[in-house]
Amino acid sequence: MTTHRILAAVLLALLLAAGSARADTMGPDYIASDNVEFVKAIKSPSGLTAGARIIGKTMYVTSSKDLEIFDISTPEDPKQIGSLTANIQFENEEVPTNGKLLGISSDLLNSSPQCLTSPPGGLPGLGGCLRLYDVRDPANVKELPGVPGAGDHTSTCVLDCSYFYGSAGTITDATQAFAPAGRSKIVGDWKKAVRDQGFEFAPKAPGSASEVPCHNLNEIRPGVLIASCQPFLVISVLPQDGGSILKPKILATGSTPQEPARFIHSAHWPRGGQDRFALIGGETNFKPQCGPTNGAFMTFDASHVAQDGKFTQIDEIRPVNGSYLSSNPPAQILGCSVHWYEEHDTYKDGGLVALAEYENGTRFLQITADGKIKEQGFFIPLGGSTSAPHWARSGSDILYAIDYERGIDVLRYKGLHYVPGVAETGRVPGTEGRQPGSGGGGGPRSSVCASTAGFDHVGARPHSAHGDDEAGSGAGLTFSAARRQARSYDVEVFRQSSGRRITGERRVARFTKRSKTFTWSGTGRRLGSGYYFVRFTMDLGGGRKDVRRVTLKRSRGRFRVARAFYLRDTCGALESFKLSRPVFGGPGDRPLSIAYRVTSGADSVRVEALRGKKVIRRFKAKGAQARQTYRLRLPAKGIARGTDVRIRITVQRANARTTSTLTSRRL
Repeated sequence: MTTHRILAAVLLALLLAAGSARADTMGPDYIASDNVEFVKAIKSPSGLTAGARIIGKTMYVTSSKDLEIFDISTPEDPKQIGSLTANIQFENEEVPTNGKLLGISSDLLNSSPQCLTSPPGGLPGLGGCLRLYDVRDPANVKELPGVPGAGDHTSTCVLDCSYFYGSAGTITDATQAFAPAGRSKIVGDWKKAVRDQGFEFAPKAPGSASEVPCHNLNEIRPGVLIASCQPFLVISVLPQDGGSILKPKILATGSTPQEPARFIHSAHWPRGGQDRFALIGGETNFKPQCGPTNGAFMTFDASHVAQDGKFTQIDEIRPVNGSYLSSNPPAQILGCSVHWYEEHDTYKDGGLVALAEYENGTRFLQITADGKIKEQGFFIPLGGSTSAPHWARSGSDILYAIDYERGIDVLRYKGLHYVPGVAETGRVPGTEGRQPGSGGGGGPRSSVCASTAGFDHVGARPHSAHGDDEAGSGAGLTFSAARRQARSYDVEVFRQSSGRRITGERRVARFTKRSKTFTWSGTGRRLGSGYYFVRFTMDLGGGRKDVRRVTLKRSRGRFRVARAFYLRDTCGALESFKLSRPVFGGPGDRPLSIAYRVTSGADSVRVEALRGKKVIRRFKAKGAQARQTYRLRLPAKGIARGTDVRIRITVQRANARTTSTLTSRRL
């Protein structure tokens, strides 16, 4: 039995002995969140399966031993249709191809005599080379003449693989690759060309003569590339942009505001450079323990690039150590680091992204409408180290996790996609991520937390007889609801206080079977000054309901929207969070009741009461057990009348933190 198999067996035994694992599902050699399904494994006989590229219904996979080609017409069941073992190099993590010509680049090690004659670096005497292959017939792959000296760490296709740009600056002309006597050749240096425009690559350390190396380039649309350098930059070889193959034009740049020498491993600008966000990944190899400077996955604002040519950082997330029960390994081998990543085809100004994190496995992330990063799910192989995730052909939720140790893990993502504001994709729109372990699964349309499946959002807007006034208040109310399901809903208005007296839930109005925006005059015998709330209820069938609340305050015959006292059920680590009412205290000094529930995998919960920015109480009686309702009380005594008290809850789950705040007034 190999060391990895022994490790996997020991870990599995520990998990089973633990009884109540926080991870949602377990297999013989993996742990996964409940919205990720393990379909099958395609084992590599020698390991070091490093990279892949999907063109249409064909997937090209490279390892240290061979090139393998798969038919993925049935995404769940890839079928190998070709392979080649001649002169395959290490490490092959980038696989540039257009489905006709394929390149394998190496700056470290290869076995071809022609490459040894012109070693560019790597191990002394072992050379480097850009190997080229004719893959037009997958069952009969042919090796073409290689390009000595062009063995940069990675290379990428430019203009349908007519040229290759290498990470070290090499420009290779491959226009004659298929000609009978054709031979590809080095024709230039793109890094020199950008330096000539005044661009400066960051030094590894202050005062150092050596630069932070570039790791790869990604052609975001024909002729326009984003380069993973420090700073990262967008360049164009198109004449209309002022560039050419030998002299690419710089269009935009961006760098991390902290740690200026941070190594940039990969860079994406989705949707051909039209997306609001650029996605950037760092890398720190051979760091077994995580820390604040380990490789991070980052989002950058790209909305103003056309005006100033600059990207600005928004958010970042780093791998963490933990336990397998909490979805993170206690230590790493290849390093606590992010690696390759890929957005789903539904991604548009945010959405679903798959990220490889070596021993931390594959992480499923959501980029929200404001560029924030939320973790959605995970798949951790035991005795594995994930290099790259690749989504199968368009429209599929099958993902291929390329693993250095295991080969290929075929996974199915079963959670929601949450494409911000986009309903036409057939996915659920919205920007609220869920954390691993919050239940659900099933398919793109099945809710992870069923109570959120009816409404997108609801509203109660003040309304006067003459229309909405400038102060945003009125005697009546306009009720509106954006629905995810074509079902009717009920609206109820409840009074909660009268002067300093708490009235309880006294219903003053009810409207049933509504489907459109409507207005209520706000008249009735039971109305008066005080606090109210509006309850929207949609029956989803099967005993499920989507319930939303809007808090109101009425004064001098007019309503105003007040701060929330009730957080609807979410698809995050915090399953529910609510206060007993929007007011507390009164003549009987009624305490404020607090209740919350978390989903599986939560590590810790912190609950605090604040007056303004000052914390007036930290609650000790709290817990993080999944799907158990925890109840806390805040006494009214000692809190001045008229004080708005904010209750803030913070839920920590692995490397994700959720903070929510509700408000109640002391009467």
